Amino acid sequence: VPPVGTTLDEALPADITSLPLRNQDGAVVTLASLAGKTVVVSPNLTLCQEFCPLISANLRVVDHDVDASGLGDQVEILEVTVDPQRDDQAHLKAYQKLFGVSPNWDFLTGTDAQITKFWDAFHLDYGRTELADGEHPTDWLTGKPLTYDVDHQNVVYVVGPDGHLKWLVDAAPY
Repeated sequence: VPPVGTTLDEALPADITSLPLRNQDGAVVTLASLAGKTVVVSPNLTLCQEFCPLISANLRVVDHDVDASGLGDQVEILEVTVDPQRDDQAHLKAYQKLFGVSPNWDFLTGTDAQITKFWDAFHLDYGRTELADGEHPTDWLTGKPLTYDVDHQNVVYVVGPDGHLKWLVDAAPY
């Protein structure tokens, strides 16, 4: 895994760029369908109790600045789940509404196998952790108690218009 803050020029495999994931509206999105655009990719967990909402808020600032510069049609923001079992379309859509995002920003999910394959190509370290007794926050959308969390690296990747991974940055808000 390259160090955070590294400039890269790593081609993503065709099986990853053509991997079909679904957005908050149920539409299929692939990295290949975004060829020619700069794509900002970040792991996300809609039920996160820590950094994800803060990273999404920072990406909202990026999205606003991109739109204000007139580059909205050249940049796509993708927040891809690390929790496909719970990040269903309803959660993604509700999470999207919290941030009032523009049309060039999607929240993606897929099957466990698809998400594992996607994040493996990005060398993202993530995994499920069971919550201890007494540590059961609730799902903000359904009110049901949560029994596990998903730990993951807080990073943002930038994929260039040529489909190559160009940049990896620390996304943890300070």
